[in-house]
Amino acid sequence: MKLLKLLLLPIGAVLTLWLTIYLYQEGLLTDYWESRDALWDPRLKIYRCLDEHGQIDPQDRQPPCSVITLAGQRFGERRIANCLAKGGIEKDCAREAWEWVKAMRPEERGKVHEKPRGSISERSQ
Repeated sequence: MKLLKLLLLPIGAVLTLWLTIYLYQEGLLTDYWESRDALWDPRLKIYRCLDEHGQIDPQDRQPPCSVITLAGQRFGERRIANCLAKGGIEKDCAREAWEWVKAMRPEERGKVHEKPRGSISERSQ
């Protein structure tokens, strides 16, 4: 019995390590979006997003400053491939996959969907 425990412990550790490395390589343990800082532009009187080097983003985006990561791109491509494998239409699969990835943006996840409060007369009852 002790010998069995001694054999299962290293095997379990190796399998756990392998699974963790696999999930990390697939991008399942990383964020799909990366937040970037913004800088006030007094000339244009707007906030402008910065790139990874701290320079004004050449795409001239304005906040919210989120950029899709490689893990997010891979996830979207996997969702498209899975949908196509199930017999979906390519255009619909792509639209659905990228909408799902966009919904994972930090500013979208932070939104609280409040229940409508109704009218004043309903609240007084």
